[in-house]
Amino acid sequence: DKEILLYLEENIHGSDIDSFLCHLSSIFLKMALSKHIESSGHIPTFKIRIADGLKSFEKCAGAFRVVLCNPPYRKLTSIEAGPLRKKYKKIMGSGQPNIYSLFIGRSMRLLQEKGVAALLTPMSFVSGSYFAGVRKELVRLGTIQQFDLIRDKLGIFLGVQQDTIVTIWRKNVVACSKATKIYT
Repeated sequence: DKEILLYLEENIHGSDIDSFLCHLSSIFLKMALSKHIESSGHIPTFKIRIADGLKSFEKCAGAFRVVLCNPPYRKLTSIEAGPLRKKYKKIMGSGQPNIYSLFIGRSMRLLQEKGVAALLTPMSFVSGSYFAGVRKELVRLGTIQQFDLIRDKLGIFLGVQQDTIVTIWRKNVVACSKATKIYT
């Protein structure tokens, strides 16, 4: 049990601009691992830092096997978007981007070959015209393996109006004969 905790302690990294959410993430991880903590007596310390997720882990591009992403959802102003256009031009296009599309792009960059991303986002990227670049990059750089539509948001998300989806995406995997799974 202690070996499991030490492995996770070494390999789980996270960031958020909100210090409370960083603290909460650490608590949730410890709750999920409570049996291992109780049996080993080891309380892990996770590498979760207060930082902008679009700028964190710059030196870790292509290093992660799994990326879990629950980005903010809002349109960027032209002033905010300006400095990001060069880095995310294939995703942003010429319109007014939603910040979550950039986090999808960031997740793609952080993954190693055959790495997996689980992306919790509004469903609008599946068909919205502003998100054509995101969809093209997801298909060009990997395979969407599954969509899970979250219908019942009550008690899960506070104040979220739009439909929410979990997308499971694998980097640089040639599409197999199986169709993408869509769960509702």
